[in-house]
Amino acid sequence: MKRSLVVLLLLLAMSTAGFAAEKIEVDLEVFPYVELMVSTTSFNFDLPGNGGVSNLNYAEFSLRSNSKIRLSLESLGFRDFEDNPAVILNDFITYQIREIPLGAGQTWSGVVDAVGADEVFSWPISVTYTPGKLWSRIPAGIYRDKLVWTAAAVW
Repeated sequence: MKRSLVVLLLLLAMSTAGFAAEKIEVDLEVFPYVELMVSTTSFNFDLPGNGGVSNLNYAEFSLRSNSKIRLSLESLGFRDFEDNPAVILNDFITYQIREIPLGAGQTWSGVVDAVGADEVFSWPISVTYTPGKLWSRIPAGIYRDKLVWTAAAVW
């Protein structure tokens, strides 16, 4: 029995004598990420030929992010239904998107702290048409613009 105990102690001493421990540090970098989904796909605004302010419509979109984001709104500019640019019309149109004024054919961009955002937004949109004395130079008709919403994650 003593002999078994001595052998067991020797084996234990030999196994711990060759034991060493090292630490490895692990760094994990989580990159910024954003999801933007615009669920409103079209608006119809009717305005008098000599100018005015439209009714309110609402742009619905969902936003999820783990960082600050750069939000950009871009108007591609009005075109007629033959797809010709309506350059003179663009000079007289201003969108009001929430508190953001955006001219037709222009871009707005700003950084928003959206860490933890996971919600649906409903932003009011209206159009102001101010041709002044030049209203007769803009042919009556239907014109179409496209608004491009972009969200980019930033550090």
